[in-house]
Amino acid sequence: DRLSRVVGDHASRFAECILTVASANEGYAAGNNLAYSALRGQRLGMVFVMNPDIRLPKCDFADALAAAGRSDAVVVADEERESGEILSGIGALSLLSGRSSAPRRGVMRHLYREYPKGHFFGVTQRLWDRGSGLDERFFLYCEEVDLVLRHGLPASQLHVSSGFRVIHTGGLTTGSARRKSDTTRFHANRSRGILYRSHPGLRWFLPVMVPFRVALGIMDAVAAGGSTATLSGLVAGLRDPISRIQSGGGVR
Repeated sequence: DRLSRVVGDHASRFAECILTVASANEGYAAGNNLAYSALRGQRLGMVFVMNPDIRLPKCDFADALAAAGRSDAVVVADEERESGEILSGIGALSLLSGRSSAPRRGVMRHLYREYPKGHFFGVTQRLWDRGSGLDERFFLYCEEVDLVLRHGLPASQLHVSSGFRVIHTGGLTTGSARRKSDTTRFHANRSRGILYRSHPGLRWFLPVMVPFRVALGIMDAVAAGGSTATLSGLVAGLRDPISRIQSGGGVR
């Protein structure tokens, strides 16, 4: 199939190239944990997560390995869009609204939580193993925020590496390159409900975040011809059982 051909085309560039196949679409977290499980037992310097809608014209791991080796830093790279626009490889989650944006400066920074954008980031193998990879309760969105919160990583440990040039066609992996789909809206809100309930530091903001997302859901319903994906996703996230049972490859 297509993925097998892609692997075959690039296999000669790597010491080893393995294609892992899931029985169904398991989402971002479970899918990446499954891929890593094929490498279990091997000693690796770092584990990189890369979306299929990126290109890497420049790929030099020396700076990333040096930074991560010093302090278990999470390595990211500024992203270049097809239009030529340069965006930070670090995102910032508003604690009040749950919205993601570019990193903030000044006093407003304290109301945001910075995280590595999920289309491209790398961590040391020891940090990945220590947290059992990504939390598989998240199907799409917020896995990276959860990762830094679970490991207690401050913004100072997000290292923007000069060794990579990442060209990112945003939205292709979620089917929302032009317009957000109902699937995208559902999981964006479900994941925020799970995230805020999972971490004590975020629970304080639930009374503010939830009304904001409800208002957003009502506006989405009007704009999207009656779609309730935003509201139903938020409800699903607020009702999701909060448990951390180790099972196989990741936190569930």
